Amino acid sequence: MVAQALAESPPPAEVEWVPDRPRPDAVWVDGQWSWSGRRYAWQPGGWYAPPAPGVRFAPWAFVRGPDGAPSFYEPAWFDATGKVVGAPALLAPAASGPAK
Repeated sequence: MVAQALAESPPPAEVEWVPDRPRPDAVWVDGQWSWSGRRYAWQPGGWYAPPAPGVRFAPWAFVRGPDGAPSFYEPAWFDATGKVVGAPALLAPAASGPAK
């Protein structure tokens, strides 16, 4: 995964309501920021179908290098060899606003 150079850190996380787990094997991923090239964009969290064996999720990361320059690493799913793979099926997205 390639870091993107930035001028500022992401904003605080947005508040999300976690829906009921749609099935016992569903995997929850928190909402998070992504960098669109010009600004941060919120990606809602959600329940995902279980990934294939060996597939893992890595959340975003904001780090500063030895020179103080900030970099942003996008969230991604990786297989057992470290190769980026597509996200499993989204089963139920998080909701914003008051719980119902």
